[in-house]
Amino acid sequence: MSIIEDSSSPTSDAETRIAQLEATVERLARQLESHDTAAREAEPVDVDVPHGSRRNLFKLAAGAAAGGTALALAKSGGPVAAADTDAITAGEQTNSGDSGTKTTVLAYQNTSPPAYSFLTFDYNANIFTVRDNSEGFVIVGADNSSGYPAAVGGYANSTVANGLYGYTKNSGFGVVGYGGGSGSAGILARGARANLEFYNDGDAPSARTDIHTRGELVCDDNGDLWYCVESGTPGSWRKIAGAGTAGGFHPATPFRVYDSREEGSGGIAGSSDVTLSVKDGRDPESYAVTIPDAVPEGATAISANIVAINAVGNGFATVNPGGDTSVGAAALNWKEGQTIGNAGIFKINDTRDLTVLVRGITNIDFTVDITGYWL
Repeated sequence: MSIIEDSSSPTSDAETRIAQLEATVERLARQLESHDTAAREAEPVDVDVPHGSRRNLFKLAAGAAAGGTALALAKSGGPVAAADTDAITAGEQTNSGDSGTKTTVLAYQNTSPPAYSFLTFDYNANIFTVRDNSEGFVIVGADNSSGYPAAVGGYANSTVANGLYGYTKNSGFGVVGYGGGSGSAGILARGARANLEFYNDGDAPSARTDIHTRGELVCDDNGDLWYCVESGTPGSWRKIAGAGTAGGFHPATPFRVYDSREEGSGGIAGSSDVTLSVKDGRDPESYAVTIPDAVPEGATAISANIVAINAVGNGFATVNPGGDTSVGAAALNWKEGQTIGNAGIFKINDTRDLTVLVRGITNIDFTVDITGYWL
């Protein structure tokens, strides 16, 4: 059987070859099934095909067809048109062994950056842009405009969720951002819901056995955020945020939040528990609220001065988060006739309350003044 080359089209050439091969296999299948020598002589074939079943022959034909289709697709590949009409070849590689592998480079040869003007196709302010739809008309400054013109821009508008994804299974980084200029930064994170989200996973770093490098940040499966201060296995770590930490300290100009003399008469007797709010700042003379929410919602602890006034008898006070009536330690001790104070750091509950427990054979008044809080 002779095969005629058709140089006019790679795709039609492959289709012709496939059709001829299928016809040959069909004739061979008929001959094998009939075992008819006369039929074989009537339809001679000049292709040497091993004896086998019809099923095996069609497997052979299917494999040949797949190869021919792949050949046709490979031959039909061509250059990709860039936005400025210059041609680039995507995926081209020259390989003569591991030492000879070359990379594909998409080089922007112009001496000026892409156009970036009001009411224009501002996706195109990037040199190379990938987006998931054909919409390109946006206003400068809109969320999907190139507010930060870049060499590469990725836009997820309607079909996929993420604009850019990087992954590595090696010992490197999924994404690298490097600011090489004196006024540059490696990464700028900006978002409507959050500027940056850490995936919380795994044990606390101090309980791990792998190698870590100074400067790493890890969010464990409890949601605690850790910072590595010394490289090692697992290195030295500091917990900088989490449900079990107090947050950042906010110093404040001292303000009063409670005065038992303004709340009632006769003082506080021993074995009494007083739950008080620390959220609002009050005028020391009029006792009117002058700073609403001076200790804001979400605060976890306060720095405060507690002063016992005109003590009768000897006693002490325990200061707990609001609602906690356990006696574990004394925040303030006094003797008969004393007016005495003490500064301390006190945990508060979710509604910004303290519970003060007065103990001893005593009677006192007391004030609470705030000097700062943790949030």
